[in-house]
Amino acid sequence: MNKGICIFTYIPVRKEPSEASEMVSQILFGETYKILEQNQKWQYIELDFDGYKGWIDYKLSYIIDNQKLSWIAGFKNVTVNIPICKARETNKSGLFHILAGSNIYDLHGKNFSLFGISYQLEELLLTGKQSNINKVIDSASKLFINTPYLWGGRSAFGIDCSGFVQTVFKIVGINLPRDANQQVTRGIEVNSLSDTIPGDVAFFKNEEGKIVHTGILVSGNEIIHSSGYVHIAPIDEKGILNSETQIYTHELAVVKRMI
Repeated sequence: MNKGICIFTYIPVRKEPSEASEMVSQILFGETYKILEQNQKWQYIELDFDGYKGWIDYKLSYIIDNQKLSWIAGFKNVTVNIPICKARETNKSGLFHILAGSNIYDLHGKNFSLFGISYQLEELLLTGKQSNINKVIDSASKLFINTPYLWGGRSAFGIDCSGFVQTVFKIVGINLPRDANQQVTRGIEVNSLSDTIPGDVAFFKNEEGKIVHTGILVSGNEIIHSSGYVHIAPIDEKGILNSETQIYTHELAVVKRMI
């Protein structure tokens, strides 16, 4: 089975093999995937990070052989932890963007490489470990404030609710599934908002009881989530309250502790 790696800012993953098909997710720079099927224009792939499947344009695919796989395995990948990081290929003009949640390899200061090609970051990644992972989650979630909602998005250029939660937790080293109805199967249930801690994940249901939305608690009465754009909103045991209209926009189903 062939494998590939994303060498672009991101690769759109589509529901069907068509440019007109909806984007259901994205592969970020440095993430690898299995190629399950291929035709003249499209590849059906499975992302190694979360097992998500979909179609990508074959022109964006970079196939890696066993030698390249061994090279990747020789490094502990570093997850980009700032929203948008500019990088430049050594000795070439032009910049490209590496987004939060992306994987980079062989990092030394601002320099990293990929299969013999050297790159330089325009700025250093955030460093210094905090002993309280809840504070790290809180800091990571606020990196995305004002990012517009984008169905299938996983980046600071546009992100959906579950992509937001997944990417924040990836930054802190915790792997979660792609969609909210998958994420809710993880973690330990918290009985009430009064028992929560910052970094707990809240899930919300529709009228049929299906999980359709998620966000990260800032406190027992505030949540950061992607709805229209990433922002902090009031929450209580009933759900998320629009502070301007005083109307509940999302009905609370359950809160989970993922750490």
